[in-house]
Amino acid sequence: IGQKLYGLKIHGVDLLEAKTGPKIFFECGVGRTNKKGEWKIVNGMLRIGTPWSKKSVTAKRIARLSGKMLELYVSKIRVDNGQFEVCIKQEDALESGMKKMVSASSLQVGDELIGTVVRIEPYGVFVDVGANRKGLLHIQTVADLYKKFIDGEKGLIEAGLERGARIRVAVLKNEKKRLALDFTSDVKADDSDDDAEKEKKVAVLEEEEEEEAKNEDVVAEEQVDDSADDDDDYGYGNYEVDEDEAAAWAAYAAGGEDYDDDDEDRDIEDALGIGTY
Repeated sequence: IGQKLYGLKIHGVDLLEAKTGPKIFFECGVGRTNKKGEWKIVNGMLRIGTPWSKKSVTAKRIARLSGKMLELYVSKIRVDNGQFEVCIKQEDALESGMKKMVSASSLQVGDELIGTVVRIEPYGVFVDVGANRKGLLHIQTVADLYKKFIDGEKGLIEAGLERGARIRVAVLKNEKKRLALDFTSDVKADDSDDDAEKEKKVAVLEEEEEEEAKNEDVVAEEQVDDSADDDDDYGYGNYEVDEDEAAAWAAYAAGGEDYDDDDEDRDIEDALGIGTY
């Protein structure tokens, strides 16, 4: 992990519609021997976005990374099948190698986190906060912030909570294998904010993500609210989760990732037209 390689992007094998986001592949001069002792080339895989990345942004990034020899750094090695991943910056590779999923049971009330909206339901959104359990940001919490009725999934999306949105949240409750989330204190602090301003505070600004992507591309180019009335439920009645909702919450939150490695491996192998990458 962190080892520097030199790689050239392989044309014609981009995997842009993968379940876990777009990927491209590099010839890095790396190989392995199979059980028969035969030498096989192993290509490095670079993840260049999320499943919700804009296609135009992905296309621009691919163009910047094409047609030149790049310095790449090993970020993940799968010894079981001889596959590896790379990234543009060494610090990202080292961080990726050390990153581990947090145990949800270790999260304390008040902990502030950055998460990604992964599912929208009529009663709220499920958020991946990097733990082994998804958290629920209840629609009542959203209504309390905006001080108005939120019209189910449509209203949640209009409030900036579309699938793939990165948001700042805090742990509200963590019990009975249910992780309930709230907005962070700075988002709730100012009653004078209008809806647009609240959306900005909730979200991890797109400019930050774009700046991060731009920094990676530059590296490549250089190589060549608390005051809400507790009694106001904004039309939702009791805040408590009903039995059906609780069952759906528990089943999904305990379900782990939305994909498995086998499915992803098959997609990658099909893209490359080989038995492994």
